[in-house]
Amino acid sequence: MKIMIAMGLLLVFILVFSFYMNNQVSDISKDLMVTLGSIEQGVETEQWEKALKDVEKLQMDWEKAIIWWTPMMDHREVDALDHSIARLSRQVSLEEKEEALVEISLAKRMVHRINDREKVMISNIF
Repeated sequence: MKIMIAMGLLLVFILVFSFYMNNQVSDISKDLMVTLGSIEQGVETEQWEKALKDVEKLQMDWEKAIIWWTPMMDHREVDALDHSIARLSRQVSLEEKEEALVEISLAKRMVHRINDREKVMISNIF
């Protein structure tokens, strides 16, 4: 009987933790997408000071994301997004409009893919 109770509690803990982590991934993804959108607007209108401030916010958001994402996600995807953010930061500081816009699009796509892969769906389980 004690084993059944322990297994039931473990199952509940795993489910609660899974939904909590899914919520964290979703929230962090939304924050990254909003910041990337803001950077995109700044770059498109060539407001480089605003874009640089938004890049700093993106880097802070990314540091928060790494804490949650690294232990449970494919490191190749996280590393690729990390490299993309680093390139974006440099391109904005050099005021390279076209390259920055391409990198923003790439980063948005990676964030979207990571978020989709971590959603709790039947297709992701089986």
